Amino acid sequence: MRDTHGPAAIGVIGSNHTTNEENYLLNRFARVTLGTNNIDHHRTADYAGLAAALGSNAKDSLATMADVYNANAVLLIGNDVTQQNPLVAWQIRTGVRHHNARLYVINGRPSKIHRQAKIAVEVPAGSEAQALHWVANEKGQFDAKTTEALVQLKAALEAEKDVVVLFGADIQGTAIRDLVSFSARLGGKTRFMALGDYSNSRGAADMGILPDRLPGYAPLSDAAERARFGKLWGGDISATPGLTARAMMEAAVGGKLKALYVVGANPLKTFGAAQPDRIAGLHLLVVHDMFLTETAQRADVVLPAASTYEKDGTMTNTAGEVQMTHRAIDPQGPRSDFDLLRILSHQLGMLGLGSPIKLRTAEAAFDEIRQHVTGYDLSYSTLLAGGSEQAIASSKTTDAAHDAPAGVVFSSQDYLFTSGTLGRYCSRLTSTNEAKEKPWSSSPSIQSWWHR
Repeated sequence: MRDTHGPAAIGVIGSNHTTNEENYLLNRFARVTLGTNNIDHHRTADYAGLAAALGSNAKDSLATMADVYNANAVLLIGNDVTQQNPLVAWQIRTGVRHHNARLYVINGRPSKIHRQAKIAVEVPAGSEAQALHWVANEKGQFDAKTTEALVQLKAALEAEKDVVVLFGADIQGTAIRDLVSFSARLGGKTRFMALGDYSNSRGAADMGILPDRLPGYAPLSDAAERARFGKLWGGDISATPGLTARAMMEAAVGGKLKALYVVGANPLKTFGAAQPDRIAGLHLLVVHDMFLTETAQRADVVLPAASTYEKDGTMTNTAGEVQMTHRAIDPQGPRSDFDLLRILSHQLGMLGLGSPIKLRTAEAAFDEIRQHVTGYDLSYSTLLAGGSEQAIASSKTTDAAHDAPAGVVFSSQDYLFTSGTLGRYCSRLTSTNEAKEKPWSSSPSIQSWWHR
């Protein structure tokens, strides 16, 4: 496939559920073994945009989960944390209850957490970024009631000395720069947290599952970084940015993308492309997954993959806190995504496609990550003891030209751990009487059943 159509005709879509080590290997597999920069994942928060906006100030500006609880004030923009980030919601509520923390909200949709707010500004749906721009620059048009509420919110924030700022997918690129610029004018300390939807959304971004950035948000345009990772991985890395996940699906429609390699993702559903003709142009579709998702059902090759509880590794939560996962049981049949990538790289290496991946264990991969990925030089002993360490993501790329294209960063709004978007493939769950009465779906209506 690569010899006939070239590496640009191959796409790779990664996962926000797989471990950091697996995402790191997938990055290496795509860029060196396959020779393509067409690698991306479903981005549910603009972590790259936040890293770029903070730059060298990232070390003192990224909030932990404990910071959310301990802050005097919390500014929440967009996102329904009660459903999408329940731990964050818990930290906010307990902060309000235990030491009278003040919650400020800008949101275009209702949420239970708004009951805790000192000031909650309801804006038209989808206009959170415009409201933030008004707060930062006092430019923009809103009705009199909303404008008055924004004036009150801005004055209240300017009186605060310790603020943790939380934002979802509604805030990205320019809006994040507005947010950081406004926060710099506040009198005290301000820390930030981008809120992603899934277990390892932050880790996937940190490990460089992005078409224009290498691990640690190193820009692909940086020749020194390309050479550094190229030497480490045993091959040359192209300087040409690849396609985003959405662009890959569109290229598959038009026949420009000939092969698609999918690891732990369901792009046909995620990107609204569930119709069979949406991938008619593909000659080869390979999928790693636990379930026969819409994408896996149309695959030419399906490689059964182990679950999180059947493998070792690390994951990075939305606050950047890294924790270890440990195998509870040895899988019978399925392989971890780590092993599948490693084995496949050896098979392709025998055909002359890149050098085989030499890393044999997740522990060895994490050692390499600690040495070479910005922000991941973490204490191994703390992680082994069951604690967490915060990875400090920063970026040399601050140019607005590197902002994510429109429509690339978006929340799935699946609510509380995907509300059955994965569980619907489990026959035991779907065989229960209540599940039969209220079938699994990805819509918010499943909440009433799922939360019982």
